[in-house]
Amino acid sequence: MDSGIPPCSKRNPSLKSAFDRPYAGDVHKYFIEVLDYYSELPFNKKPYMKSISVVQSSGTGKSRMVDEAANLLFTIPANLREKLPTGVKAYPPPDVVLRSFFEHHAIKSDELLQAEYAILLKCIFDTAASKVPAVVGSRKGEALAAAWACYLKGGQTVEGVGQPRATFYKEAVAAAESRSKKFPRCLKRWP
Repeated sequence: MDSGIPPCSKRNPSLKSAFDRPYAGDVHKYFIEVLDYYSELPFNKKPYMKSISVVQSSGTGKSRMVDEAANLLFTIPANLREKLPTGVKAYPPPDVVLRSFFEHHAIKSDELLQAEYAILLKCIFDTAASKVPAVVGSRKGEALAAAWACYLKGGQTVEGVGQPRATFYKEAVAAAESRSKKFPRCLKRWP
């Protein structure tokens, strides 16, 4: 029976060491190449949505691949993992404040949810745009991406994200919640 707990987390309470070692292989570069390929398609051949599903069992390196890609390509990481049972650890840690934004949606209409998600994305991008200049300085390209990734990983442990990332999402979610409160009640579905 599957307990929903990542198998490596049961054996090893600290998976952070895998993220501290040099990355082996080029999968992260191939991942970026596919993203670039999608963005370079002619307009009439572009996919409806530029996204890639990365589907593997727990502990196979999905998060590590994206973490490494973030050193080459500007990324805003988001981990929506649910809270794990006491004593169980997983890495990287979840963005608790961001995940809380997506809770209690059963009482909201589809229209309201779509609007709130769009607002959240705008607030995340606005928050990033306000922080990037101070974080990266005059860096460009991969140096910019690596500096931003390092900033967001600052202070991160197995127990939780570091202060920079926690503050980033706290500000973005607070802005999104403030803007979302302005919607008319008719968009809300009440039980």
